[in-house]
Amino acid sequence: MSVADANADAQCADLRRNVANPDRLAAQRFSVGNHKVTEADGKRINVLLRNSYCG
Repeated sequence: MSVADANADAQCADLRRNVANPDRLAAQRFSVGNHKVTEADGKRINVLLRNSYCG
């Protein structure tokens, strides 16, 4: 399993648990090295995960 898959699985679990600030959490979780994900990007990631990846 890749790091991206593990991050997506963890994010799906957090979305199912209705964590506070899921967009911020996604931004933190998917930021790597010099590539920082914004909270707006985190929101888009969550929409994508909810609509396609999270079962």
